[in-house]
Amino acid sequence: MLSEAASRAVLDHQESRTDTFCAAFCFSNPEDDRAMPWKPKRPCRHPGCGDLADGRYCERHAVDAERARRKESDSKRGSPIDRGYGYAWQKARAAFLRKHPLCLPCQKRGRVAEAHVVDHIAPHRGDMKLFWDSKNWQSLCANCHNSYKQRLEKSGRASLGCTPEGYPIEG
Repeated sequence: MLSEAASRAVLDHQESRTDTFCAAFCFSNPEDDRAMPWKPKRPCRHPGCGDLADGRYCERHAVDAERARRKESDSKRGSPIDRGYGYAWQKARAAFLRKHPLCLPCQKRGRVAEAHVVDHIAPHRGDMKLFWDSKNWQSLCANCHNSYKQRLEKSGRASLGCTPEGYPIEG
């Protein structure tokens, strides 16, 4: 059941349409009957807000909701210093990037990209011996780190390379 504000918005929209095709959905092109219907907007889930939204929250409250979600997630992880990324790591990271200034995965694909991230090849998950093992480090550009590497870690299937036959070696 729509709130009064949402019902009013739908009625105002339907009255403003020049065609009679918009009974329950809005179509991107009224002349094209193959167009997909848009999902109707719903009231914002923020307490006391009745604005209509495409997702869970209106534009005004979406940022606050994301900030709260991240804050909760970060409180579970601990601070970067608690996880080992303090001053000593910053010095070691800078030294490693001076020695290895280019992104390793990009080099393997024939590209040249400046590395900005020192990544742990095998996730250390709090193991400080593995954390400080420089043989477990690789230089990555931000794009490789934020897309490819993060996707591997979140899936829980970090590949350690390939066998001579071309099959992935799972970690």
